[in-house]
Amino acid sequence: MSDFSLMDAIECGIVKLPRVPIADNIPGNEMPMFRNLWEHIRAKMPKKGRGKSDALNPLSLPPQLQTALEALYGHYEKTYKLWQDSGIKVPPCFIVVCNNTSASKLVYDFISGFQRENDDGSTTLENGRLALFRNFDEHGNPIPRPNTLLIDSEQLESGEGLHSRSRPAFGYKR
Repeated sequence: MSDFSLMDAIECGIVKLPRVPIADNIPGNEMPMFRNLWEHIRAKMPKKGRGKSDALNPLSLPPQLQTALEALYGHYEKTYKLWQDSGIKVPPCFIVVCNNTSASKLVYDFISGFQRENDDGSTTLENGRLALFRNFDEHGNPIPRPNTLLIDSEQLESGEGLHSRSRPAFGYKR
């Protein structure tokens, strides 16, 4: 790495231009909510790393965050279709950055889907809310090559959830 400004990296195509949801349709606000989304959802999000937060429900993300993700996904979906129609084989990339590992896991599960544990110990699939990013097929089976990856410090330290082909890149043997 070298001293290279973000603006230079964006102009050179090394870094993509960050997007903020613009479909802010909440009337009566002086400033669009999505411009400073964190200020509106901070109190409703987990404060620290994953630790004991396994009981948190990904479907209980603040509505403002769900709406922001769906707005960004709507733009992504249109771009994805345009790329497909143009014959571009590699899909566009969608990256979500969170403030801690609890939040990243909740957002990941919301996007890609997760197995909810039932009272009797069995599990039920909660399909991901963003269809192109689901990690389960229509029968509830994990797909062989996931559409969505969770990359955070806790995930990297444990090595869990890393695809076997990705492990060497992160320093894992198997």
